[in-house]
Amino acid sequence: MFVFHQFNLLYVHCLIQAWLPKIRRSNDVACPRSLIRNPFDICLHTDRSYRHAASSTGVSMEKVECPKGQHRVAVKKGTLLCCREGETFAEERNRKAYCCPPNKKLKGIFKEKSICCNPSDNYKTGTSFCCPTGKQFSSGSGLERCCASGLVPSKSSSGSIGCCPSGEEFAKREGGVDYCCPQGTTFYEVKSGKSSCCANGYILKGYNNGVPQCCLVDSNYDSASGTCCPNGWFSQRNGNDVECCYSDWKLKRAPNGKVLCHITYTYLDARFVGDFKVPVMVSYVDECSFLASNEKRIGFRVAKTDSGFSCALLTEFFRFAPMTDYSTRDYILSINRNSDICDRHIVRNVSEIVTGPCNPIEMDCALLWKIKDYCIYVGTDNGDCISQKGDTTSVIECPFGEIRAELTKEKHLCCPRGEQVADERHGKAYCCPSNQTLKEIVNGKAVCHLIGDETENSTTSACPEGLFRSTLQKMATNIVVHQVSSLLHLKADTLVAARNSFSAARMLTQVLCILLISLFLLLTQVSCSIRFSYLGSHYDGTFGEEVGVSSTGECTLLAFNKKKIGYRVKVNEGKKTCALLTTFKRFTTLNDSNIRDYILTTSVSDQECTVYTARNVIEFISGQCPLNGWDCQLLERMRDYCIFVGSDKPDCISSTGVSMEKVECPKGQHRVAVKKETLLCCPEGETLAEERNGKALCCPKKKVLKEVLDDTAICCGPTDNYQEGSGLCCPSGLVPAKSSSGNIGCCPSGEEFGKREEGIDYCCPKGETFQEVKSGKAICCSGGETEPRKKRSTGSMPSITLSAKKMSCKENNI
Repeated sequence: MFVFHQFNLLYVHCLIQAWLPKIRRSNDVACPRSLIRNPFDICLHTDRSYRHAASSTGVSMEKVECPKGQHRVAVKKGTLLCCREGETFAEERNRKAYCCPPNKKLKGIFKEKSICCNPSDNYKTGTSFCCPTGKQFSSGSGLERCCASGLVPSKSSSGSIGCCPSGEEFAKREGGVDYCCPQGTTFYEVKSGKSSCCANGYILKGYNNGVPQCCLVDSNYDSASGTCCPNGWFSQRNGNDVECCYSDWKLKRAPNGKVLCHITYTYLDARFVGDFKVPVMVSYVDECSFLASNEKRIGFRVAKTDSGFSCALLTEFFRFAPMTDYSTRDYILSINRNSDICDRHIVRNVSEIVTGPCNPIEMDCALLWKIKDYCIYVGTDNGDCISQKGDTTSVIECPFGEIRAELTKEKHLCCPRGEQVADERHGKAYCCPSNQTLKEIVNGKAVCHLIGDETENSTTSACPEGLFRSTLQKMATNIVVHQVSSLLHLKADTLVAARNSFSAARMLTQVLCILLISLFLLLTQVSCSIRFSYLGSHYDGTFGEEVGVSSTGECTLLAFNKKKIGYRVKVNEGKKTCALLTTFKRFTTLNDSNIRDYILTTSVSDQECTVYTARNVIEFISGQCPLNGWDCQLLERMRDYCIFVGSDKPDCISSTGVSMEKVECPKGQHRVAVKKETLLCCPEGETLAEERNGKALCCPKKKVLKEVLDDTAICCGPTDNYQEGSGLCCPSGLVPAKSSSGNIGCCPSGEEFGKREEGIDYCCPKGETFQEVKSGKAICCSGGETEPRKKRSTGSMPSITLSAKKMSCKENNI
């Protein structure tokens, strides 16, 4: 028995020695799945040998099992390698498995992730891009993308990225194709596989032979000829020639064959004194008037020469002078006159012509207004606008930095910008800001006084002494004293504990340094850096508690400390109170001189101290919110309100009394844009697709606008089929189809819509009549039959064809 036992041991030993070379550990071969490596570097079944070896780190079997959804590809000492189901092991790096799906190869590792590409892909080393055949990695403007040769990545206004030629911007991807527009243009739609783009300021009006026709927003478009005409101009046709003519101008063919609009102009019994363009030869006066209209020139000169007529266009006007050479005639366009009289050979009253309206699309309005101002100064009773005092051109020009305040016959007054005439003496204007009155005139200069305040306006750009700077310094000192107390209180326990040590002196030095720096920062910060502006209007909103203050500057500091943008100062029997603005509704007209509303102008970039200046409200609410913690939401509301009222209104006062409710979207919607008298909102989860007639047309994300029907946006998925006018988006494989009653549903191509029931469209082949729905299928009969030939369920359900029993179409027991 002993011999037999020894024989068994020898047999096991030999068996181990025989298998040992095959299962010994190596760097690239792991144990089979059914085996596990024991401490002797031998792979054995899990129920033998290894169970007697204990881990030095207490590792359990959980560490040798892959997470759910992954499978093990290798296990060795201290390392378990796993791949996701369906992927195969490609490479091990730093004890981590990098895997790839079938039929793909590991091309690189980027940010510890496997970059697996098709064998034919172009891989850019050091990136995550596997570019398909025909495309290559491209980068530019901080963007990276796989693009075809010659294209670069580009970002659209919505943030999506595509590939475009250099100098163009990505607009939209449709059918796997990227559509782009040149920079400075706006994308509208894809037409016949091409982008329809228009220059900024223009809109798409239509197409002419497949070419997009872009016109100014308020222009008139003639779809028949594809002609865009300016506002007030209309296309006229003479044979095959089409031209834009203004209002009642008539198109006519000139003797030289040219087609011209007949333009109204007037012969002057005076001559222009000014600058002209180099003369060009014309056949007759009408042709010169046409050239003047084309170049928006209000005046022109025609001179008779041996070879015909020369035409020179007026570019600069100085004055009118009497006629000296009657072989030369000066004319002025009279297209702004509401008259159909052709007065080219009538000497009209110049004042009558130049006082009419001016459209900058039609003529040089600046030059027209200059002529108009000259005629007003000379006197509108002087029909030819010739001054009896000679050259008076310079009299109607204001000095640099000033604007015209008043202009009448032989009277011209100018004021600095932001001021108005307070008094006039000996033909000279004395001006003050709108919130000040004239106190006296000293040495030829106006001394102005702030309404409701005893302090005179400072002539320097610094804050008025005693009102702003000194008060702030006093308040700043109080603040620093408060901070000193706080800091000493915070450090008290520490100082007591370390009073006999070197660290105590060091800590005291640190505290004093902090206090000195705080004092310096506060004094510099709360001096003239806290700038504020008096408003030429009142806030309509709610204010906090009124507190007594000694000056406007003290209220300013209070607002600054509380991080409030706006505040109100009231004066009652010589005493002032301060209240901080908490909510804003609108701006209203200033109607109480004892109440002054102010706004901190920390967002204004210039260094002017605006304490006594009623600044343009738009100017300072358009800047960035001053600091973190400020009431930036209130500033944002003011900005939105002023944009809605119109940035052309400096005081932001609505003529219709509009309040903030008009600038807020209904519940469940969010704002996408705000501009003058227009608020655009979209439901939550949707984005703006287009604006039309002041209304926002919105689409859910990942859907595109196909059409607008009855002011409703029709939005479909990128793969949906849509037919113009249907208002129905059909899934891929189905198309819009009509029923005999005119209803529309989604059917396979070649079938007609029958009925929609419980959200499913039922259809029949053309030539067959829909009868009813039975057991989820449409019953269809061909013309003249009374027995059904087939049952079909179509639409959003798969098409199914069954052989029908012989029966009457009107029976329901199928």
